[in-house]
Amino acid sequence: AALALVVAAHVAPRAWAESYVFGGEAVPTGATLEGWYMFYVHASRDAPRPGRAEPQVSFSELRLRREDGGEVPDGAAVAVGVLPWGEFNDLLDSNTFCGPGASELKFKDHASKDDAHWHPVRPSGADDKTYALRRSGPYVLIVANCGKASKDGKMLISGSVTVKNPYGFGAGNNHCKASIYGWVFLAYTSALLAWGVQAYVNGFSGERLVHRGLAIVLVAGWLEAMFYLAQLTQANLEALSQHGSPLVMAAEVTSVAKAACFVLLFRYVGMDDMGSKQHANVLPVTALLVLTHLPKVCLQSARHHIPIPDSLFVMATLPLAAVGLGSFAWIMRGLSDRMQRCRKIDVEKHMLPVYQHTARVAVFVLLSSSVLLWFQYCDMPGQGPNTWFYHALVDDAAPQAIALGALVAMLHAWRPAGDGEAPLRGVAGAVAGHADDLEVSARKGASRTAELTQFAGAQMRRARG
Repeated sequence: AALALVVAAHVAPRAWAESYVFGGEAVPTGATLEGWYMFYVHASRDAPRPGRAEPQVSFSELRLRREDGGEVPDGAAVAVGVLPWGEFNDLLDSNTFCGPGASELKFKDHASKDDAHWHPVRPSGADDKTYALRRSGPYVLIVANCGKASKDGKMLISGSVTVKNPYGFGAGNNHCKASIYGWVFLAYTSALLAWGVQAYVNGFSGERLVHRGLAIVLVAGWLEAMFYLAQLTQANLEALSQHGSPLVMAAEVTSVAKAACFVLLFRYVGMDDMGSKQHANVLPVTALLVLTHLPKVCLQSARHHIPIPDSLFVMATLPLAAVGLGSFAWIMRGLSDRMQRCRKIDVEKHMLPVYQHTARVAVFVLLSSSVLLWFQYCDMPGQGPNTWFYHALVDDAAPQAIALGALVAMLHAWRPAGDGEAPLRGVAGAVAGHADDLEVSARKGASRTAELTQFAGAQMRRARG
């Protein structure tokens, strides 16, 4: 499961930066136009931190070559363009975008024409150009071929197109995410410190499944926030390509790992000691959680930048929803067994409120996650600046808030107890062990009483004799 997670995260598409690098992609066939990528631009007057510099788009080292190494035909007319997505139909016409004689690409006359730019792609390379962008919103990267279809071989593009916002290279719809993960990182750091201090003062038992699971989820959440914060900071400082960086892979891996560990944490509450047969189900369930969660995370990361059909996002979400419901039933079955045992055995009745509290937290996570999935689906790509806060809310802030809220509730319920405090913590194995200790003590007491009775009887017989 871990190997599949790392490999799949490495090859999955990721799009976090405002730079598209052509690495030898094939040019569309003759007289066609294709959209390839979506940039999100903050105009200087609309930027969160207003600056003097206007956002700009740069076309760098764009060149055309044939796949078989032959010469590019003289009639090749290929260009790369960037234009406001909201005015796509006002600027382009499928019948006239190639211009007179199919030799020169052009935009239609429209008020947004000043923010739409073509850049020719030639075998010898064209001069690098940089243009200012004066309006906020999504911009689409398009590749057009106005030449005739050729059977000589495919033509390939190399070079890059980069958009820089007034505050850096980060995407406009991701700008406030750095602040979100900064606060999340501080929250996990505080929770880790508080949990560590409490465990040290009250005596932490590393052999307890719940305590160990809580510690793992805390560390995974802390790493996830750190990686995302570092990646967003790097994307704002450097013109990264659409393939992202190793930090993206690390963040997505820890995000999936945290979710899987969270589910297993709830299941640990309803399990017996480590020797229980129930542990045989842990590995396949973990693998299913990882394999169904990772595609959804990767597609959600790239959905707002590269063309991904909504149906594909739904197809990636449905298996995750099915495994999530199955895991929830698995969790509730274990918790139900523990609560029934608490009602039957007097020595374990004090644990009943803790198991009930854990069940309520599990229901909260299921319901809130289900609602969140719907809102994430409704967060369509290509929307204007007035929806970018909503995008950051449902994409990052809400999932982190749900996870942190549930984790804090679990930390409180299963906290290590001090001397003289009722043990609102531990797992059933620890409680069962305590009951065994009481039973052993009772047997020892009965045995001692029998010995005293026999000694007293012997003394009385001697006295009579």
